[in-house]
Amino acid sequence: MVGIGRSGSLCKWLRTVKKMAAKKRLSKLLHEAIGIWHSKESKRFRSEAKSVISAGARRVDEFQLGRIRQICQIAYDHSLFYRERFQRIGLRSFENLTWHRFYDVPVLTKSELRENLLLLKSDAYSLDSLRVANTGGTTTSPTTYFIDWEANERRWAATNEWDKRIGYSPGQKSACLWGANQDIVTNMSWKMKIVHKVIRRRLLLSASPLDDETMYRHYEALKRWRPSFLQAYPTPLAIFSEFMLKQKLRLRIPAISVTAEPLLDRQRELIVQAFGVEPFNWYGAREAGRIATECEYHNGMHINGYGLHVSIDRAGNFPGRDDTGNLIITDLWNKGMPIIRYEIGDIGAISHDPCECGNGMPRIMRLEGRCADVFINSAGQRIPGVSLTNRIVADDSEFRELQFIQTAIGEFHVLVVPGANWCQATSPGAITKRLEEFMDESLRVTVELVKEIPREKSGKVRFCIGLNGQEHACPANKRLGNWNG
Repeated sequence: MVGIGRSGSLCKWLRTVKKMAAKKRLSKLLHEAIGIWHSKESKRFRSEAKSVISAGARRVDEFQLGRIRQICQIAYDHSLFYRERFQRIGLRSFENLTWHRFYDVPVLTKSELRENLLLLKSDAYSLDSLRVANTGGTTTSPTTYFIDWEANERRWAATNEWDKRIGYSPGQKSACLWGANQDIVTNMSWKMKIVHKVIRRRLLLSASPLDDETMYRHYEALKRWRPSFLQAYPTPLAIFSEFMLKQKLRLRIPAISVTAEPLLDRQRELIVQAFGVEPFNWYGAREAGRIATECEYHNGMHINGYGLHVSIDRAGNFPGRDDTGNLIITDLWNKGMPIIRYEIGDIGAISHDPCECGNGMPRIMRLEGRCADVFINSAGQRIPGVSLTNRIVADDSEFRELQFIQTAIGEFHVLVVPGANWCQATSPGAITKRLEEFMDESLRVTVELVKEIPREKSGKVRFCIGLNGQEHACPANKRLGNWNG
């Protein structure tokens, strides 16, 4: 009887092993099939994107000018808005358009995009033939825009090529610790669950709220899912990393990328300590797709020169910063609704110096805040606020989160989620001193301790809010106290 029992157990064990092996083989085949499916989705454009992204600076410059000539001609022929705009500056033919002449084209503002949507759309496309989407609405309400499906495929081809360079390929398991609640689907139908888990192979985790219980659930979910790639907002990932370090928890995730907020030095250090890999920072926008991505040297973000032309408009009069200005985006492929010389609402600096990695694309070296997040001093100078945030937060553990709000010329209100080394006797005064040094004038500063910094609808934290960007008030139940300087 004992032998029969053992034999029966052995047979049962063998059947289990066979099932596990079959499941593993099926998973591998599915992984390969998903990769092929993703490749077919944009296979016409992926090799083209790779070729341009890998090209030298001179070839990229020639490619972009050629695309700009074509997209401007399409806009002139099929968009009433652009036809009138080009005619006002004497542009009617684009075959020999030069860079100098192209930069004469007035910038397209967000308000113009919102108010002239149908005039911007190409008359060669019907509305139902275009993909309809919305901008993120970080500093203003979301704005609708259109993109033709071929341009959308090209956008994904470029995104996939940049992702491959940071360690992720379509079909691999991934996870998102995401701050945009509109991207996190709750109460998913069984069909959506299959899409995310089987086809996209993506685990979605909400970044708000992040208490200890939620973060431990996230840790367990990531441990079970074992993703090859994690994408997150910097602030929640830094908080999660700090939690993991305190709880002595470990996760092995080969590649990590962060986006949507400035990545501060201390946040980067926390992520490296918790996960053992350095995060890749990238910059994007819903209306432009992937704009720029870090390489393995983490020294600036290479611009996606296959899909976009990015330039600097220095009309903003930023004191002492000749390489800094408003970022202007031109979509090189969207024929359904051309986006030409679009003021995306961010301030940055671009370098054309060679990178150690050998990539010929220019790099965005700094992102210095939204245009609405610019402070104004008593001399009338406009000062990007994020550079202040970096100076205060990068090497300082006094704060978990900070938000600077300019309430008037010479007056600031600062929201603080205190950190482990916060000292009520000295820290508020230190903030006032640093702010006065930065603005180069005496200020009236109110420091308010809060449990949580209010988020945008997109889930982002605005580090700095200028006089034109005040949209939030901290709920009373989240306030801890005030300090007036």
